[in-house]
Amino acid sequence: MSECSVGAGAAQAVAAADREWADAAAAVAERMGQLAGLLADNAAGGGPVAELHRLLATGGMSPSLAQFLAATLGEQILTTLANATYSVGDIPEPG
Repeated sequence: MSECSVGAGAAQAVAAADREWADAAAAVAERMGQLAGLLADNAAGGGPVAELHRLLATGGMSPSLAQFLAATLGEQILTTLANATYSVGDIPEPG
C-alpha cells in the first residue's frame, strides 16, 4: 500500500471522527438545554452543571434532575446503573 493511499485513508478517518464528535457535542448541548429548561420550569436552583456536580459529589439530586434522568435514560438503565454502583462501592442497597 502506498503512503499516499494510507494518508488519504487516515484523512478520511479523521474527517469521520470529526463529524461524529460534532454530532455528539450537539447532542450533549441539546440535552443540557433540555435539563436547563426543566430546572427553570421547576424553579430548581443552579444550572445543569451545578446539578450534575451535586449528583457526583453527594449522590443526591433534585426532583428535576431525577425526572430528566428517568426520561432520558429510562428506568431500566437507571436500575442497572444503581446496582453496578452499589456493587462497586460495596454500599448496601437501600430498602
